[in-house]
Amino acid sequence: MKERRKHERSHSAQDAIMEVFGKSLKGKDSNVVGLLLNESWHGCCAVFKKPFPLKRNYEFKANVSNLHELKADIKWIVDVDDSLVKIGFSLW
Repeated sequence: MKERRKHERSHSAQDAIMEVFGKSLKGKDSNVVGLLLNESWHGCCAVFKKPFPLKRNYEFKANVSNLHELKADIKWIVDVDDSLVKIGFSLW
């Protein structure tokens, strides 16, 4: 099968976290922490507990592992089960 991605994804270190800061869907300041699954050239994927307070195509700030604060937006959201959601982020 042909690889769709331009850049290879790397699995994150065990127990790597992602912290997200932004305005929630209700307009409140929100700060949530999730488990980082993998990283790519311009983004990453993480798992968070439901309900996740932010929406797609909204710019916010994020800390990924030990990196400095980055701007981010949500590209996709997939339900994992009744309590977890997997989210793809674009970072810059």
